[in-house]
Amino acid sequence: MSSRSLRMGLVWAIASSLMACTGTGTTVECLRYEAGYLGPDNQFKLVVPMDTIPVLDASPDRITLAVSVITSASGQPTRATLIHTIDGKEVGKWRLKLPPPNGISARCVIASSMENSNCGVRLTDLPLRPGGHYRLKSDSELLLEAGLSFRVCE
Repeated sequence: MSSRSLRMGLVWAIASSLMACTGTGTTVECLRYEAGYLGPDNQFKLVVPMDTIPVLDASPDRITLAVSVITSASGQPTRATLIHTIDGKEVGKWRLKLPPPNGISARCVIASSMENSNCGVRLTDLPLRPGGHYRLKSDSELLLEAGLSFRVCE
């Protein structure tokens, strides 16, 4: 095999693997939008202004909760419910099984596929408008606070 054939094969392999990562051979740009804090100071409630964050409508898009949580003595995972309402109507409700914390911090990802989610739930009704009211209810006092963010890909 000539060195030119070898180089062309290598170029083809690299190009194929790059296209496999994005699906189309194009670069996907993702932006993270910080929505705010949910904790005892605001009764674990947060208002995200409408039309400040783009609609979540594709598989790479996701909701992320960065949580501070104390590990229970029994080692059982902390459970919480994230509720999303717009104009008083419930548009999303996710029963979360928070991942084990690293120290007291954990990250809960809610994506459109279970493979990309780590809280036992996924986004089922896309497109999702992120604006509205959010409330985080915990089954125990082990959940100290959370930060809510959205990842939206173009």
